[in-house]
Amino acid sequence: MRHAQKINLIPCVFPVTLKSLNPALDSWNLLHLESRTPIILKNLTDDVKFEMSEWELHNFAIQIVRDHIVNNIKGNVLSYCDVDGIDPQVWFEDKQGTRSWVVDDDLLLFVATSIKSEV
Repeated sequence: MRHAQKINLIPCVFPVTLKSLNPALDSWNLLHLESRTPIILKNLTDDVKFEMSEWELHNFAIQIVRDHIVNNIKGNVLSYCDVDGIDPQVWFEDKQGTRSWVVDDDLLLFVATSIKSEV
């Protein structure tokens, strides 16, 4: 709960039926973690602008790194994690089969360098 609040996310659960593991509810099948009330996504949107949270920026950086690995170095992303503090953030294999990783400290530097070189 504290982690979700820290990064400006709504803590929720995605209930499933035990037999089939299908969604238990209609619509988006999301319930607020504390109140267990349905979360209606269209009711959460508005035109108010606000700064991205640290997690959103971090997640965006991971997306850019993953795209670069796939599109530019023709590598294969084996796994990734966008939870801050869990390293490595991205595991990948290059086209020669060498397995490598990108850790949190390298992410923003990598993204900043990539964006700068493309401008």
